[in-house]
This record gives sequence, C-alpha cells and structure tokens, in this order.
Amino acid sequence: MIVRNTRLLAECQSIIDEAGLPAHTVQFGAKGCITWAPQQIRNYRDYKATDFDLAFAQWIHGINRGVLLPPGLDEQWLISMMHTEADAMFYAEVFSDFVASLTR
Repeated sequence: MIVRNTRLLAECQSIIDEAGLPAHTVQFGAKGCITWAPQQIRNYRDYKATDFDLAFAQWIHGINRGVLLPPGLDEQWLISMMHTEADAMFYAEVFSDFVASLTR
C-alpha cells in the first residue's frame, strides 16, 4: 500500500513539476494529498495561503470523472489493500487531465 502510494505521489509530483504549478504532494504512509501551495504547510498561516479555489476545482473535476475523495481542501486519499495499481494510476490520469485543462 505504501509503495503504491509512493508511486502515485511521484507521478502526481512529476505532473506538477512539468506544468510548473504552485502545488506539491504530501505523503504519510498510505495517505497522500496534493496541496495547492508552493511551499510545505507548516502552520495555520501557511494553510490560509493555500489556493482553495484550485483545490475545490480539482475536487469537482475528480468527482465528475469517478474519483470520489472526501470533501476537503487538501484532497487527501488513502491507498488501501483494495486499491489496485490501476486504481492509483487512474487518479494520476484524472489529475493529469485537470492540470492539462489548467495550462491550456
């Protein structure tokens, strides 16, 4: 689970880096998220500087394509025993599609 999540986060971070977006990935074991801020979040002030509009747009984009994450502005997910490699990479594909629509 953790290895699969690491691959997913690496793919998402690669998409972010290639597009030059002010975002980054965060991993804690089998959990992960994309945060729409250029720097790591260290405190509440950093959190308030997050681009909440982009976070919401990404969440809606995912829902409209079958990626159902809990509502929240940090787009957290949990890779469980039930998730296949294809499931994880589907999230990366949907995220890539979202980034492509942002950068057109």
